[in-house]
Parts: sequence; C-alpha cells; structure tokens
Amino acid sequence: MNLFKRRPRKPTSTPEAPPPTAIDEDALRAEDTELTATLAKTSGAAERASLLDRRAGIAKNLGNTDQAISLFEESLTGHEVFGPAYKGLLELYNLKLAEAASAGDDAGIQAWTTKIDELTATSKRIMRSQY
Repeated sequence: MNLFKRRPRKPTSTPEAPPPTAIDEDALRAEDTELTATLAKTSGAAERASLLDRRAGIAKNLGNTDQAISLFEESLTGHEVFGPAYKGLLELYNLKLAEAASAGDDAGIQAWTTKIDELTATSKRIMRSQY
C-alpha cells in the first residue's frame, strides 16, 4: 500500500515555439524617419506622446535602449498617463538595473534605482490626478 508516495508524473509534450521573426531593420528605420517628420508637424500633447511612444518602441526593437529611454521619458513628461511610455520605461529601467548589477557597477545600480523611484513617484502623481 503506497498511500504516502508520490506517483510518477507522465511527461507532457510541449509544443515547439515558432522561431522568432527577423526584424527588418531597414523598414523600422524608414518608419522612424517618417515618424520623426510627422512629429515635427504635430502640436497636440496626446498625439505627440503617441508618436514618441512609437519611435521609442522602434528604438527598443533596434536595440537602442538609451534612445528608447530618452524618447519614453519625453513622452511621459509631455503627457502623464499610464500607457506604453510608463510600461516601456519600467522594462528598460529594470533591464539597465540588471546590467549594472551584473557588471558590479554600484554607481549604475544607484542611478537606475533612483530612476525607478522617480517613475514610481510619477505613477503616484498620475493616480492622484485621476481622482
């Protein structure tokens, strides 16, 4: 009688993940150039923030994290709402914090922790302004 023994689990078959799609860098760069031209003509805060978010997403996909961070910060400064800018900044700040931690860079860790704290303060300000 095996009341207290675990039964062996049956192996489950996991479906194979599709291969990642290749990023068409030329198309992304062309879209970034087009968005930059459109951004120069745009005056509305919400519309400008949307264009900046799209440009930052392109920069993130191309691997330009510093440019993506600056674009997301500009977007969030001009139009403080929860959205792609807030989420993107949180992801990129945590990525930079992890890079600094793996490199053992104490100043970098402190700088990115401060940035995350400032983003949290912005989050609180957004929450309070909605009520």
